[in-house]
Amino acid sequence: MKAVSKWFYLSAIFAALTFSSCDGHLDDTERKQAVKDDVQADGYYDDMISETDDIQTLILEDKSGNQNGSKDGSKTYTIVTNPDGSRDITVTFVNYTNLNFANSHVKNGIVNIHVTGTPDSTTFIRVITFTNFTIDGNQILGTITVTKVSSIANTIQIANGQIIFTDGTTYTRQGVKTRTQIDGMLTPSIWDNVYQVTGSFTGINRQGLSYSHDVVTPLVRYMSYRYFVSGILELEVGNRDIVIDFGDGTLDNLVDITINGTTYPDVPLTH
Repeated sequence: MKAVSKWFYLSAIFAALTFSSCDGHLDDTERKQAVKDDVQADGYYDDMISETDDIQTLILEDKSGNQNGSKDGSKTYTIVTNPDGSRDITVTFVNYTNLNFANSHVKNGIVNIHVTGTPDSTTFIRVITFTNFTIDGNQILGTITVTKVSSIANTIQIANGQIIFTDGTTYTRQGVKTRTQIDGMLTPSIWDNVYQVTGSFTGINRQGLSYSHDVVTPLVRYMSYRYFVSGILELEVGNRDIVIDFGDGTLDNLVDITINGTTYPDVPLTH
């Protein structure tokens, strides 16, 4: 009986430790890092949607009649019009930094955009994929589908999203969000646009833990700024809830993070 009891207790301890590990028993410093990693992943994919918006604008503004050409020096594109009217746009980035962004991300590689319809038509769909494409040396993978749902709103679906960081860690992402324009409609430039974002994503983070990303209060982003400036996001990592408050609309990199009832104010986001 003693041997059985000893074996039973050892098994119970092992199971508890295993469950704790799989459950993501992180300290608050690690949880704050999980928030920064999630914001970074979100920013990389949003960055590429903005680049796609920019390419679409450049094509529409091209007055030369020759749509095969280069723009902005180290960002070049070619267009193939298919028999069904859809277009395949190939964009090549070489050490490219978009000066319209309030960041210094450097892009290299190829982005492929399959476009059905036009911005002013009822159907306007852009499917974005990547070929040997990196942002700041971190490889971006997956398929982004941007679908027009109204004159001011799109759904953005990420399928098989994965970021392979320079240190070998990975971040996966899949889900759908809705981006609705709330300002900047009266000017031709896209860089003064302001968007409201809702939706949810899931995946595996850089620590190897499953996560869910759910917008509780709509997030607000300025097109030319890298961070959300207001709204509330709930991030569940390893069955632990983390609440991120992006603030009152001030353009800064500070968020309030609440973990298990403890709030850490003005945590800086850097990436």
